Amino acid sequence: MEILIFTLTVAAILMLPGPTNVLLLNRARVEGLTRALRLIPAEVAGYLLAVLMCRLVGTAMITVFPQTVPLLQCVLVIYLLWLASKIWRVGSPALVTSKVPITSCRVFVTTLLNPKAAIFAFVVFPTVSTNVSIVTYGLAFASTIALVGLGWIFLGHSLKFFQNTVSEKTVSRFTAGTLVAFALVAAGSIVSRNAHW
Repeated sequence: MEILIFTLTVAAILMLPGPTNVLLLNRARVEGLTRALRLIPAEVAGYLLAVLMCRLVGTAMITVFPQTVPLLQCVLVIYLLWLASKIWRVGSPALVTSKVPITSCRVFVTTLLNPKAAIFAFVVFPTVSTNVSIVTYGLAFASTIALVGLGWIFLGHSLKFFQNTVSEKTVSRFTAGTLVAFALVAAGSIVSRNAHW
Protein backbone atom coordinates (compact mmCIF):
# COMPACT_ATOMS: atom_id res chain seq x y z
CA MET A 1 0.00 0.00 0.00
CA GLU A 2 2.86 2.41 0.84
CA ILE A 3 4.48 1.95 -2.56
CA LEU A 4 1.12 2.62 -4.25
CA ILE A 5 0.62 5.87 -2.31
CA PHE A 6 4.21 6.83 -3.10
CA THR A 7 3.70 6.19 -6.82
CA LEU A 8 0.43 8.12 -6.97
CA THR A 9 2.00 11.06 -5.13
CA VAL A 10 4.96 11.13 -7.52
CA ALA A 11 2.60 10.97 -10.49
CA ALA A 12 0.46 13.82 -9.14
CA ILE A 13 3.49 16.09 -8.75
CA LEU A 14 4.92 15.19 -12.14
CA MET A 15 1.60 15.98 -13.81
CA LEU A 16 1.87 19.60 -12.72
CA PRO A 17 3.23 21.99 -15.36
CA GLY A 18 6.92 22.64 -14.82
CA PRO A 19 10.14 23.38 -16.73
CA THR A 20 10.80 19.78 -17.78
CA ASN A 21 7.21 19.14 -18.81
CA VAL A 22 7.22 22.34 -20.87
CA LEU A 23 10.20 21.05 -22.86
CA LEU A 24 8.61 17.64 -23.47
CA LEU A 25 5.29 19.19 -24.48
CA ASN A 26 6.79 21.76 -26.84
CA ARG A 27 9.12 19.35 -28.60
CA ALA A 28 6.24 16.94 -29.23
CA ARG A 29 4.07 19.81 -30.43
CA VAL A 30 6.73 21.15 -32.79
CA GLU A 31 8.72 18.09 -33.90
CA GLY A 32 6.36 15.17 -33.33
CA LEU A 33 6.20 12.07 -31.13
CA THR A 34 9.29 10.22 -32.36
CA ARG A 35 11.77 12.99 -31.62
CA ALA A 36 10.13 13.86 -28.30
CA LEU A 37 10.29 10.27 -27.04
CA ARG A 38 14.09 10.46 -27.15
CA LEU A 39 13.96 12.94 -24.26
CA ILE A 40 12.49 10.47 -21.73
CA PRO A 41 15.83 8.85 -20.70
CA ALA A 42 17.31 12.29 -20.07
CA GLU A 43 14.36 13.23 -17.85
CA VAL A 44 14.59 10.00 -15.83
CA ALA A 45 18.36 10.35 -15.40
CA GLY A 46 18.02 13.99 -14.37
CA TYR A 47 15.44 13.29 -11.67
CA LEU A 48 17.28 10.25 -10.30
CA LEU A 49 20.57 12.14 -10.00
CA ALA A 50 18.89 15.23 -8.52
CA VAL A 51 17.03 13.21 -5.87
CA LEU A 52 20.18 11.23 -5.05
CA MET A 53 22.18 14.44 -4.58
CA CYS A 54 19.45 15.97 -2.40
CA ARG A 55 19.26 12.85 -0.24
CA LEU A 56 23.05 12.68 0.18
CA VAL A 57 23.27 16.33 1.16
CA GLY A 58 20.22 15.95 3.38
CA THR A 59 21.73 12.92 5.16
CA ALA A 60 24.92 14.84 5.88
CA MET A 61 22.94 17.79 7.23
CA ILE A 62 20.74 15.56 9.40
CA THR A 63 23.83 14.11 11.05
CA VAL A 64 24.85 17.58 12.19
CA PHE A 65 21.40 19.16 12.53
CA PRO A 66 18.69 16.54 13.31
CA GLN A 67 15.86 19.04 12.75
CA THR A 68 16.97 19.77 9.17
CA VAL A 69 14.39 17.57 7.43
CA PRO A 70 11.28 19.08 9.06
CA LEU A 71 12.71 22.53 8.39
CA LEU A 72 13.32 21.75 4.71
CA GLN A 73 9.87 20.21 4.42
CA CYS A 74 8.30 23.37 5.83
CA VAL A 75 10.29 25.49 3.36
CA LEU A 76 9.04 23.32 0.49
CA VAL A 77 5.44 23.66 1.68
CA ILE A 78 5.86 27.45 1.71
CA TYR A 79 7.40 27.27 -1.76
CA LEU A 80 4.45 25.26 -3.08
CA LEU A 81 1.98 27.80 -1.70
CA TRP A 82 3.99 30.67 -3.19
CA LEU A 83 4.17 28.91 -6.57
CA ALA A 84 0.42 28.26 -6.50
CA SER A 85 -0.23 31.93 -5.78
CA LYS A 86 2.05 33.00 -8.63
CA ILE A 87 0.45 30.62 -11.13
CA TRP A 88 -3.04 31.71 -10.06
CA ARG A 89 -2.20 35.38 -10.62
CA VAL A 90 0.22 35.25 -13.55
CA GLY A 91 -0.66 32.05 -15.35
CA SER A 92 1.05 28.83 -16.35
CA PRO A 93 4.02 28.81 -18.75
CA ALA A 94 3.00 25.46 -20.21
CA LEU A 95 2.35 26.74 -23.71
CA VAL A 96 5.28 29.12 -23.98
CA THR A 97 7.40 28.47 -27.03
CA SER A 98 11.16 28.80 -27.32
CA LYS A 99 13.55 29.19 -30.23
CA VAL A 100 16.31 27.37 -28.34
CA PRO A 101 16.64 23.74 -29.54
CA ILE A 102 15.16 21.22 -27.10
CA THR A 103 17.87 18.56 -26.77
CA SER A 104 18.39 15.66 -24.37
CA CYS A 105 21.18 17.62 -22.69
CA ARG A 106 18.88 20.60 -22.12
CA VAL A 107 16.18 18.35 -20.66
CA PHE A 108 18.72 16.65 -18.38
CA VAL A 109 20.10 19.93 -17.00
CA THR A 110 16.62 21.46 -16.64
CA THR A 111 15.41 18.38 -14.74
CA LEU A 112 18.52 18.34 -12.56
CA LEU A 113 17.65 21.87 -11.42
CA ASN A 114 13.89 21.25 -11.19
CA PRO A 115 12.49 22.16 -7.72
CA LYS A 116 10.28 19.07 -7.88
CA ALA A 117 13.38 16.96 -7.21
CA ALA A 118 13.75 18.54 -3.76
CA ILE A 119 10.08 17.86 -3.05
CA PHE A 120 10.57 14.20 -3.98
CA ALA A 121 13.74 13.90 -1.90
CA PHE A 122 12.59 15.59 1.31
CA VAL A 123 8.81 15.15 1.33
CA VAL A 124 7.76 12.19 -0.81
CA PHE A 125 10.52 9.59 -0.52
CA PRO A 126 10.22 7.60 2.70
CA THR A 127 13.18 6.60 4.86
CA VAL A 128 14.19 3.12 3.69
CA SER A 129 16.67 0.85 5.43
CA THR A 130 17.15 -2.10 3.06
CA ASN A 131 18.60 -2.41 -0.43
CA VAL A 132 15.41 -4.14 -1.60
CA SER A 133 13.31 -1.16 -0.51
CA ILE A 134 15.68 1.29 -2.18
CA VAL A 135 15.54 -0.62 -5.47
CA THR A 136 11.74 -1.00 -5.27
CA TYR A 137 11.11 2.70 -4.68
CA GLY A 138 13.76 3.64 -7.23
CA LEU A 139 12.15 1.51 -9.94
CA ALA A 140 8.68 2.81 -9.09
CA PHE A 141 10.00 6.37 -9.24
CA ALA A 142 11.77 5.91 -12.60
CA SER A 143 8.79 4.12 -14.14
CA THR A 144 6.38 6.84 -13.02
CA ILE A 145 8.64 9.55 -14.44
CA ALA A 146 8.70 7.78 -17.81
CA LEU A 147 4.93 7.20 -17.90
CA VAL A 148 4.01 10.78 -16.93
CA GLY A 149 6.62 12.07 -19.37
CA LEU A 150 4.92 10.08 -22.10
CA GLY A 151 1.64 11.67 -21.09
CA TRP A 152 3.08 15.17 -21.51
CA ILE A 153 4.51 14.21 -24.89
CA PHE A 154 1.18 12.87 -26.13
CA LEU A 155 -0.51 16.00 -24.78
CA GLY A 156 1.93 18.14 -26.74
CA HIS A 157 1.28 16.16 -29.88
CA SER A 158 -2.50 16.46 -29.44
CA LEU A 159 -2.28 20.24 -29.02
CA LYS A 160 -1.78 20.45 -32.76
CA PHE A 161 -5.42 19.46 -33.09
CA PHE A 162 -7.05 20.72 -29.87
CA GLN A 163 -5.00 23.73 -28.77
CA ASN A 164 -8.07 25.99 -28.60
CA THR A 165 -10.25 23.61 -26.57
CA VAL A 166 -8.98 24.44 -23.06
CA SER A 167 -8.08 27.98 -22.04
CA GLU A 168 -4.75 28.79 -20.40
CA LYS A 169 -6.62 30.35 -17.47
CA THR A 170 -8.38 27.06 -16.74
CA VAL A 171 -5.08 25.17 -16.82
CA SER A 172 -3.47 27.75 -14.51
CA ARG A 173 -6.28 27.66 -11.95
CA PHE A 174 -6.32 23.86 -11.92
CA THR A 175 -2.54 23.74 -11.48
CA ALA A 176 -2.64 26.28 -8.64
CA GLY A 177 -5.40 24.39 -6.86
CA THR A 178 -3.51 21.11 -7.15
CA LEU A 179 -0.37 22.73 -5.72
CA VAL A 180 -2.32 24.05 -2.72
CA ALA A 181 -3.87 20.62 -2.14
CA PHE A 182 -0.47 18.94 -2.24
CA ALA A 183 1.00 21.59 0.08
CA LEU A 184 -1.75 20.86 2.62
CA VAL A 185 -1.17 17.11 2.36
CA ALA A 186 2.59 17.64 2.78
CA ALA A 187 1.98 19.88 5.81
CA GLY A 188 -0.25 17.23 7.35
CA SER A 189 2.43 14.63 6.74
CA ILE A 190 5.05 16.82 8.46
CA VAL A 191 2.82 17.30 11.52
CA SER A 192 2.05 13.57 11.65
CA ARG A 193 5.70 12.55 11.49
CA ASN A 194 6.88 15.07 14.06
CA ALA A 195 4.07 14.13 16.44
CA HIS A 196 5.88 10.84 17.05
CA TRP A 197 9.18 12.53 17.93
